[in-house]
Amino acid sequence: GLLTAAVPMIATITANSALLIKVFRLTRRLGEALPNRGAIVMMLWVSFAFVISWAPTIALWTIEAWDGTIAISPRIILFSRYCLTINVVSNPIIYVLSNRSFKNFVVNMLRM
Repeated sequence: GLLTAAVPMIATITANSALLIKVFRLTRRLGEALPNRGAIVMMLWVSFAFVISWAPTIALWTIEAWDGTIAISPRIILFSRYCLTINVVSNPIIYVLSNRSFKNFVVNMLRM
């Protein structure tokens, strides 16, 4: 349960933090904006959606692991399940908004 989502989340946060540090150092050294800024922003949004979508479920798993006798409201459980869909739904939207070639591909597919 808990490790299933916690490990990828920790890896995502660690990788993004390392990437951000490198980007800021490189930007400061070059004194100008990086040409791949759009790709970096897209990756950060995708990672943000991943963390936000899994946070409620990980919190529930942590509570259950800490004290299995706590009664959790079915509404809270349902909310955590709905949050999991944020990642699935948000990724295509983020890609369309961030990547022009992907947006053109989707628009062409929808026109068929």
